[in-house]
Amino acid sequence: MRNDKRTKGFSLIEIVIALVIMSVTFTGLIMHIMSTRRGAESTVEEMKGIAIAADMSDRIKNMLYDKIPLLNNSDDSNTFSSLSIPADGSEMAMVAPPFKRFVSISEINETFNADGKISQKYPMKKVTVEVNWDVTTINDKNQKVTRNVSIKVCSLIRKMVY
Repeated sequence: MRNDKRTKGFSLIEIVIALVIMSVTFTGLIMHIMSTRRGAESTVEEMKGIAIAADMSDRIKNMLYDKIPLLNNSDDSNTFSSLSIPADGSEMAMVAPPFKRFVSISEINETFNADGKISQKYPMKKVTVEVNWDVTTINDKNQKVTRNVSIKVCSLIRKMVY
């Protein structure tokens, strides 16, 4: 039996090649994880924007139809005072930066046909709540990029006819 020491273990070149392959693989994996994290942060901010818009829309929908004034791109302080909505202490009541909320309420009279019967006009109010904020990210060239994000929630409120 011959004892050849050259066949045991790995050579230095094999170890270096394995390290290069592992570093390329881990670099790609880390870039994917960072991209996923940025996407998750963006989704969380969008969900906050939707919740802020839905909060105001729900507050308005719970009011009596005749008590809802017409508004044109009103900010939070004007909206709360115009609608006589008390700030109830919830974190959604008055929106904090970076979010800005604007409310527009207009009156519309649409005519609807029900199964080919006589048309009837229903008084309605269109409520549009828009939430804006700026998102700042760093691009591949390590530069700050700021973009404006906007969520808009629209709903119709119909006057109840008895």
